[in-house]
Amino acid sequence: MLTLILISVFSWSSFMAQGSVRDSVISMFSIDLSLGYHSPAGDLAERFGDNGAVGGSVHYKTNKNWLFGLQGGLIFGSLVKDPVTLPITTTDGFHIDQNGNFVNLLFLQRGLYFNVTAGKVFKLFGPNPNSGLVITGGVGLLQHKILLETRNNEVPQLEGDYLKGYDRLTNGLTLHQFMGYRYMGNNRFVNLTVGFEGFQAFTESRRDFDFDMMKKDDRKRLDMLYGLKVMWSFPIYRRVSSGYYFN
Repeated sequence: MLTLILISVFSWSSFMAQGSVRDSVISMFSIDLSLGYHSPAGDLAERFGDNGAVGGSVHYKTNKNWLFGLQGGLIFGSLVKDPVTLPITTTDGFHIDQNGNFVNLLFLQRGLYFNVTAGKVFKLFGPNPNSGLVITGGVGLLQHKILLETRNNEVPQLEGDYLKGYDRLTNGLTLHQFMGYRYMGNNRFVNLTVGFEGFQAFTESRRDFDFDMMKKDDRKRLDMLYGLKVMWSFPIYRRVSSGYYFN
């Protein structure tokens, strides 16, 4: 599959007139790796604290500096503000397993996102006209849940399908924005984008029943994330001389 994708990219690139990245706005594909750090807002702030994110994307930039791409990532956090009430919880707030032993139970945040994006690079300052202010917007999916993790304990109430009654799995349509600076190096070794991104997701619970609430959670939510994103790019483009180069 990867071979077919690369062949398609090279075939398309062969039809594109290219100048030098140093002095011309050139069209290119890029494979990107990203790191992010977000603070929640809206309904999401009532459930979780700050989170980290790792992700990847594929972008195509035209010779007019328009950007089109697909991006996705995983979300993870260690602060759950509203942990679920479990049947293994004592009146003192401790948790016990089936043998009456105290359980080392962790409440963690886990999630993911996927977006289709479009935007533009505005030439301002930098080593070449492919660098500058970048603004994109997109639409996609945002999902999050509570991960309950036990350490060296047997807790039948938190295994298999029972766990689904406590994890608060939630997802829905999300809007995404990004604004930052894109640096494309002349020597193809340093290609970095740094900026701020935001998510506004219209979500709802995807579980049929929450055991601790003894009912289905049918509330409509507005989950938001705002934070910093750093992205390292590996561009693929056809140089003036000949051949194809991976950065």
